[in-house]
Amino acid sequence: MRGLEEYNLRDLQKELCMRATLQGYTTPQLLAEISRREENQDRQLDSEILPIHREFLAFCAKHFDTEIAQLTGPNRSQNLSSIRQVCLYVAAKTFRLGGLRAARLFGRKDHSSFHHARKVMRQHPELAEEAHVLETNWKNRRNK
Repeated sequence: MRGLEEYNLRDLQKELCMRATLQGYTTPQLLAEISRREENQDRQLDSEILPIHREFLAFCAKHFDTEIAQLTGPNRSQNLSSIRQVCLYVAAKTFRLGGLRAARLFGRKDHSSFHHARKVMRQHPELAEEAHVLETNWKNRRNK
């Protein structure tokens, strides 16, 4: 019998969704293993937020005259979401972050936030222009 460690997270989740047992493992064991791995994954992603990323968050907050807590918080008002999408897009581009890491930087749950931000940048030229201004200001922040 194989141990739970030999299965990847996606396989465990798939097995759970199908309500099948994994070679004799019960549903509570599968749930516990999924929960443990998700927590480990979250901790790993959180530990990858570097001081420069925190500096970027502070820079964005100052640029848009808001607070870091608002940029990373759950508020979904139109104005704040647009600001967050611009910042998320620029962060991913500037730091070459993947969708999930960029989204986690702004307190979002998964990569879909990043994909939505890219889509918004394509559809709204005024936000794309604001992203360009933010990126330029970030790159030239030391020269001021």
